[in-house]
Amino acid sequence: MTWKFVYNEGHSLPMNETWFIAFTKYKDVPGIFDSILYVNREGLQNCTVPEEELERVREEGKKFFNRQFREAFAKRIKTAAEEFRLFYEEYQKIDVEKLSNDEIWLIYAELYKRLEEFCALFQVSGGRSYPVIEEHVKAELGKHFKGKKLEEKYAEILTSPEPDLLQQEEEALFQLQNPGDEELIAHSEEYALHYSNTYDENEVIAFLKERLEKGSPAHERSVQQEETLNMLDPEARELALYLQEQGCLRFKYKDVWGGAEWRFRKLLEEIAARIGIPLKQFLLGYRIGDTEAFLLKEKNVDIEEIKKRMSLFIFLKEKGKETFASGDEAERVVAKILPKKESAQELKGIPASPGFAKGKACVVRCMGIDELQADLHRFKTGDILVTTMTQPNMVVLMKKAAAIVTNQGGITSHAAVISRELGIPCIINTKKATRAFKNGDFIEVDANTGMVKKL
Repeated sequence: MTWKFVYNEGHSLPMNETWFIAFTKYKDVPGIFDSILYVNREGLQNCTVPEEELERVREEGKKFFNRQFREAFAKRIKTAAEEFRLFYEEYQKIDVEKLSNDEIWLIYAELYKRLEEFCALFQVSGGRSYPVIEEHVKAELGKHFKGKKLEEKYAEILTSPEPDLLQQEEEALFQLQNPGDEELIAHSEEYALHYSNTYDENEVIAFLKERLEKGSPAHERSVQQEETLNMLDPEARELALYLQEQGCLRFKYKDVWGGAEWRFRKLLEEIAARIGIPLKQFLLGYRIGDTEAFLLKEKNVDIEEIKKRMSLFIFLKEKGKETFASGDEAERVVAKILPKKESAQELKGIPASPGFAKGKACVVRCMGIDELQADLHRFKTGDILVTTMTQPNMVVLMKKAAAIVTNQGGITSHAAVISRELGIPCIINTKKATRAFKNGDFIEVDANTGMVKKL
């Protein structure tokens, strides 16, 4: 059995467990897997599945040709997002320090339970179920345009003329007049999608102050697309507008799960304090059930086991059996399933924004504001941004990049949408760009053909 890359991203242990459940439990959602392996090394997880699973999920994407299915799906995820917002608003009224362990457990359990279904719904736009409708739209557009012009027109019709959440966040930030720390934290909680894997308020304040000092303007978007859309047959036009909308909504919906632990950090800090361990040890050492065992039965996870998990843990579902392991045991499982890391001189991905560029590779991980701050200072204008997947807080890097190359993502992904807004070349879904290239490699990006080459 050949296992193939799906995506990688920074996650806490409970968030990783939530994604594992989301990808395996919700069978009525397209994109759910029967077999899956999550490997988390020091907070950065890598997800792989059997090759035949990817083919099956791709076929499930045909459901989105049905308008009623699209509308029902859109309503379901919108409702889940609204209900999560109401849950958060109720949480804001609570002083967690005054709650009993039982009361804290109820909030913690509801937090990750709500995120389970939401993550299952969110993953649909992650580049596995939509390709069949994306390819249909592009094929119809190909009746009118060829080559580079086709890629340009395809990018054009997928760019929403409506301001997305990132644009709204930038506008709101630069409207603040000499904001104090409390005002900056309030802003971060309103637009929490920037702060996945981030829990330190001082880091967030410094990040926002640096953005304000640099005076980065909001995105400017000029889309002349109606004429091109009208060239398509009615079905393809409708699907193009659906994909356009999903690209915009993806930011709004990432704000729900990506910003959840930042918004609920006081709860997580309180649990870690009651256990008597640092927050990082708690977030990388305690599964959801372990937190329940502590809060309801005062049962702790052994410190040596925590250390193992902070280094490496896995979630595996195969042949109906689920496995969780850490340390050496996890290494043995990984060695049996996955090949050793490999390098490559040339990779093929999906063109997301057309163009051509050469430059030095700068490999960036998705691991929170602290690492991003270091990346901001080493990233030079004209570098090629090579990353697992771009995050909303990377936009300042993306504006300096000559091109963007990612391991994962689809046409509605963050990297695809923002690169089209910025008008820079972008290739997504190369599977292994961050493994194939290293910092300082001189690479060539041909986003008209989807090829990335080390020179």
